[in-house]
Amino acid sequence: MKTLYSRLFLVVVMLGFLAGCAGLGLAPAQSNEQKLAYSYGTVSALRTSAAQALTAGTISVGEAKKVLVDTDAAKAALDAGKAALASRTADSTSVVANDLAIATGILTQVQAFLTSKGVK
Repeated sequence: MKTLYSRLFLVVVMLGFLAGCAGLGLAPAQSNEQKLAYSYGTVSALRTSAAQALTAGTISVGEAKKVLVDTDAAKAALDAGKAALASRTADSTSVVANDLAIATGILTQVQAFLTSKGVK
């Protein structure tokens, strides 16, 4: 159970980075590369937390599958943003920002769901 709580703490901290780390006294993500990296880390942390919650019986198999589908969608948005960033076209910055916003919205919803199920 301790591992579950430490993983969830990591998720909360990573979402804090996305929302603005300056308030925590930490350097916020400045570049799109850093924002993508934080978001990929959040995807991983949420998946790990969901797997541990499933094992602990906190969420059902169906709910764990929903978390996986949602985090897959967030990862797809991040992958698209990463590809746009690599292309270095004139509109790549706005495309990356849009993809990051989509992924962050999904990840925030997944975190809220897990929290509502008692995964803290």
